[in-house]
Amino acid sequence: MKNTPDAARIVSAWLHAWNMRCCPPDAVLAGSGGPELEAHLDICPLCRQTRADGLPPMDIGLEAADLAGRQIPRAGELWSLAGALAGWGPKCRYYNPPVVLVTGLEDDGAVSVVQTFGDPVLAGPGDILFENHITGFAEPWNRYTVREGDLELFLGRVSEKWLSSVTDGMETPVSAVEPGSLLWFFRHMEVETGWYFASQAIAGLLNGEDAGVLCSLDPASLARDLGRLPLILPDGVADGSMPTLLAHTMPADDLLPHAAADRKQEETWILKFIVSRGRIRDVQVVPAMVTLQAEEDGVMRVSGHCDPQQVATGEWLFRWQSAHWSVSPLAGQYGVDNGVFWAAFSVDGLADPSQGELVIRVLVTE
Repeated sequence: MKNTPDAARIVSAWLHAWNMRCCPPDAVLAGSGGPELEAHLDICPLCRQTRADGLPPMDIGLEAADLAGRQIPRAGELWSLAGALAGWGPKCRYYNPPVVLVTGLEDDGAVSVVQTFGDPVLAGPGDILFENHITGFAEPWNRYTVREGDLELFLGRVSEKWLSSVTDGMETPVSAVEPGSLLWFFRHMEVETGWYFASQAIAGLLNGEDAGVLCSLDPASLARDLGRLPLILPDGVADGSMPTLLAHTMPADDLLPHAAADRKQEETWILKFIVSRGRIRDVQVVPAMVTLQAEEDGVMRVSGHCDPQQVATGEWLFRWQSAHWSVSPLAGQYGVDNGVFWAAFSVDGLADPSQGELVIRVLVTE
């Protein structure tokens, strides 16, 4: 590749793309590590340098609309895939959830999607640039199937005309790119990213699994089920959504491991709900420790750890919350890895965001 301004832009865009798609979040990168992290550090100079410098990795910078009560996607909508699906995978990579465009729905809970990317510098043959205020492009050649429950945060909608150009592109042969070029490597990485998330969805659909524990809950019975347990329910929930109701439900004093007045500032707890056949049957309190809470440029970043054996599997819900507001995480900016958890929240415009606290709920099936 020639040393030109355009070439430099492509190299920079490629490094950013690698970081977004393949590198672990800062809470995992800064942790004590394990064989997966050590293997990744062996192949990734970006993460080695970031770990040495103590600097946070780049993130997608995409803020999600807080529409937690919405569960039925529609064609033409942009969603981020669920953070709970992220994790270590092939080629020593940490697979972070991409933003996808919904192109169709099936009766069995399957959703057809096209992967998207946010930097138009890496657009090539067959890609469709977003219109209006959205930066980036759709990849009609990179389409796959996910479950409805895999779509977590609704981010916006495209026009019918633009959606038609994408669906038309799905049927159009794509010109080959130069083998060994950065665009060639980028497209292989995009396909491998899609495969990682699609394989989880297909396995679940073939096994008849629910799209997600939260989606399996019976909304009509949720408040009644919670009321039978040693919990304190809120007087009312503004948006009426199940995630918000769970986030505002608090444990009764006799459920906590020790009195709240004795709790150290860095100590917290996680409410673990036991779900069976769409109903919450039991609740447990899992002790946890917050090791980082920092606000910068309108973003609150929080991380910590808990006993991984107590929450080895489950669907995690995060909120940054006070008595006056409750904020969902930024798209793709939260997750869990072997008991280490992290989340980032947009707190622009909130009154005294430092007075909030991290709220975590985990739903597990029997």
